[in-house]
Amino acid sequence: MCATYHRRISLTKDHKVISLKELKLSPVKTRNKEQCPKHAGRTIEFLCKDHSVPCCTMCICVQHRKCDKIETVKGSAERIRKGEFDNLVKELIKLEDELKSIQRKQEENITQIEKGTEQVFEATESLISKVHNRIERLKNDYLDNLSAKAKEHKEILRKNAEANGDRVTYLKQVEKSLKSFEGELDDATYVSEFYRSCQKYKTLKLHHDRNRPTLFKLTTSFDDRIRDFEKINTFGDFKFWGYYIYSQRDINTAKPATLECKGPLRNPQTKIDYGFRGSKFDL
Repeated sequence: MCATYHRRISLTKDHKVISLKELKLSPVKTRNKEQCPKHAGRTIEFLCKDHSVPCCTMCICVQHRKCDKIETVKGSAERIRKGEFDNLVKELIKLEDELKSIQRKQEENITQIEKGTEQVFEATESLISKVHNRIERLKNDYLDNLSAKAKEHKEILRKNAEANGDRVTYLKQVEKSLKSFEGELDDATYVSEFYRSCQKYKTLKLHHDRNRPTLFKLTTSFDDRIRDFEKINTFGDFKFWGYYIYSQRDINTAKPATLECKGPLRNPQTKIDYGFRGSKFDL
């Protein structure tokens, strides 16, 4: 039994295990009795169970004189051999398995973080591409509409300018005709030509008053969300949450009070915020 557990523990699996019969036939000498680390020249003869400390007679008389649970090392050895030794080996194996499981989970977690980081990089580049393409489309639509409207209004102004030019030419002809017969015609012809010129003027003036000349002024405005883009100082948020790994053994042996969340990380579901904060970016 002991040899089996001895081989399962990482720290002792490479040790060579021999039988008691082989040990008796071996020329190797057994080591001397355990010496007291506090009192030179005295061997360990007792165990203080109150403090779980092997002691010599001097220790018992001085440091542990008020302790109630004192037993000889022989009695302790018999008690340990009956079951405590095997139980300790089993607990060591359980703890080793648990540590291996934690190590495996942590190594898997490293892979998960690497994959998650890579996905965030890809998502970031994809978002930037979408934002760039969207803004490029909005810009092109904006400038295309501006060009179309500018062309439309310039055509209106051109036509109006040409019409005004025609009117100016007509007015000059009326004015020239009016001056040409001043003082040279008889009174009847003079009056008739004058009133014909007045009628031409009134007709042109009426047309002018009904069609007031139009000028255009170009004003521009950008969407506030586009303007606020320059105020953005951060891109997004990120956090690394840490949490304790609880084994089934911890859950089975824990008392209800032990699981109460009296502070950070007491509850198995409580997470650790390591505070690696990035930035936030909303479109």
